[in-house]
Amino acid sequence: MSVGAPQSSNLALLMFPIYVNALPQCLRKCELTFFADNTTVYTSAKDAATLEAELNADVRRIMTL
Repeated sequence: MSVGAPQSSNLALLMFPIYVNALPQCLRKCELTFFADNTTVYTSAKDAATLEAELNADVRRIMTL
């Protein structure tokens, strides 16, 4: 493993809520839905190009957390 923490370790249990709580603050156009250990990022737009651009921009923000 090159990054992160082993699953079920004490560190992973601490890092998960920190990561999840930071997600809504980094998104500009997308919305989030949380259920148990699943997270859905979604948005709507009038055309596919705008939709793709908005999703990609927010996914890039997530990846820089």
